[in-house]
Amino acid sequence: MRPENQRKLLLVLILLVAAAALWYVKQNREGRITIGKPVAPAQEADQEETEVWDGGETQNLAAAGEETAGEGAEEASAGPGLDLKEWDLENSRDFFVEYRLQRERVRANEIEMLEQMLENPNISPEGKKKAEAQLLALTAAMEEELLVENMLKAQGYREAIVFRKDGQASVVVQAAKLNEEQFLQIAETVSNAMGVRMENIAVLEHGEMPGKE
Repeated sequence: MRPENQRKLLLVLILLVAAAALWYVKQNREGRITIGKPVAPAQEADQEETEVWDGGETQNLAAAGEETAGEGAEEASAGPGLDLKEWDLENSRDFFVEYRLQRERVRANEIEMLEQMLENPNISPEGKKKAEAQLLALTAAMEEELLVENMLKAQGYREAIVFRKDGQASVVVQAAKLNEEQFLQIAETVSNAMGVRMENIAVLEHGEMPGKE
């Protein structure tokens, strides 16, 4: 190919690349191109559900009981949440008592909110059906948590806390240090009783306990 033709071909390629770049910037600016990670199942479960009321207003179902929850909801949000990463496991005195009380406050407010939704005349039948299903699932989770805690205590742990949410479970047992076998035994107990996958179970130890080295 002649040098002159090569230069023309190179110029055409440069123009094509420039045109493609301008098109991409324009499309991205207009919001037609979205780049991001896919939403995980746990994130999908956390997404807020909405319901269109008779007046055409879109209302957050989860917020239906916010105004009437009042001081109880504020009290539940005070201090560390139920995420174990927020707790100081080394220095927290009476950790198991504090965590259990916090869990009970959060659960009580969730139940109250769902019950208010069921009694709200503005919620559609479909919305009430969803709220009822969530209430049943929450009650079942609370029963499973208590069952697994008793099972772990029967294995020799003086104290145990279990919290389940969105297909994941967190477990804390009273022990100075757990070996690999004990970790696996606890995870298997939780998985078999609650139907949670092993990789979605977090097991932590807290405090000292004679007989569990």
